[in-house]
Amino acid sequence: MIDTHIHSKISFDGYETIEDFAAFADGKRMEEICFTEHVDFLNPYDNDWAGEIDYDEYKRQIALARENHPDVDIRMGVEAGITRENADMTAQYLKTLELDCVIASQHLIDGRDPYDDKTLFLQYSAHELMERYLLQLYDGICCFSDFDTLGHLGYAARYMDAPRSVTFEEHPEIIDAILEVLIQKDKALEVNTSGFFSTGTIMADISVVRRFLQKGGRMVTIGSDAHFLNVLAHRFDAAAELLRAAGLREVVSFHHRKPAAHAL
Repeated sequence: MIDTHIHSKISFDGYETIEDFAAFADGKRMEEICFTEHVDFLNPYDNDWAGEIDYDEYKRQIALARENHPDVDIRMGVEAGITRENADMTAQYLKTLELDCVIASQHLIDGRDPYDDKTLFLQYSAHELMERYLLQLYDGICCFSDFDTLGHLGYAARYMDAPRSVTFEEHPEIIDAILEVLIQKDKALEVNTSGFFSTGTIMADISVVRRFLQKGGRMVTIGSDAHFLNVLAHRFDAAAELLRAAGLREVVSFHHRKPAAHAL
């Protein structure tokens, strides 16, 4: 079992230590875990955080966890929140880090995060909000190439009053455009199982995953987006069943920014 999207206390919103996650994964006999700590430049969060990570402390904790849990392949990555405005500074910052994996994610709509700014839902209808989210996601990944997988496509929908999955059929043109960028740049698409808590299914929606595969997409990652121990590898069995039904036979993880395949 491999989980490629985890946040520890190295992230501003983390609750658990790297050692705690590693010990928990070891107890579950997991094959591999990848920490993907937040990097978000020009963020709107009211916590005096500039958007960087304490890389030296991150490396120290990873090294200790690897020493303590040699049976778990413990990888080190970041989740980069991308916008057109921060793409260049993010790319420059990532050049200074040695990482296994970079997730590119869109957290903001018009510079605001729907996680804690509910005015977005008063300003736009559900369809309008998701269209803006997808357009700004497309804009971001057109400007930014230093990533390995696209995280939780459909993020904003999980914070709606009535959370629901974002299907390909609802926004076909812009989703096709996003998938074409991924395929052109040879990037993976993430299946994020945190969606099971809100929308009842994976993000990206299985209809989006199918479309990705139809268009020639090759790589899919699977991550829990865990901030707590009990969420590690959450509902991976259900996600794997959906992926196999869509015709996928393997997922990938990244080691030193290069993909490695794992049978589903």
